[in-house]
Amino acid sequence: MTITYADGDAPTEDDLDVDGIQCSETQELRSFTGGGDVDGRAAVTVSILGDQATVAIHLEDDRWFVGSGTTDSDDDSVAFDGFEGSVVEQGADLDILGIVDDAATVSGSLACD
Repeated sequence: MTITYADGDAPTEDDLDVDGIQCSETQELRSFTGGGDVDGRAAVTVSILGDQATVAIHLEDDRWFVGSGTTDSDDDSVAFDGFEGSVVEQGADLDILGIVDDAATVSGSLACD
């Protein structure tokens, strides 16, 4: 997966290797979680209801990509192509300390292990 965002005036592109994705479905809500552990939380969390996805991906330190919108998925995979969101800095209390870039994108795919 590739996250593209601006850090100040510097364009940044983070390439992430994500594995260990666990998938589950409850009624019509599908979840893709895993990719490591960040303070007891999954490094990647994607929740999909219909074609609407909510996404949180850990980048580094206290930075996360977060976004919601339409995406393509099937029972065991989800694909992103320029999926829009924001890169934010998160505090110890899970509060958002600041927005690094509100025009970030993610591209790539996740598949269940």
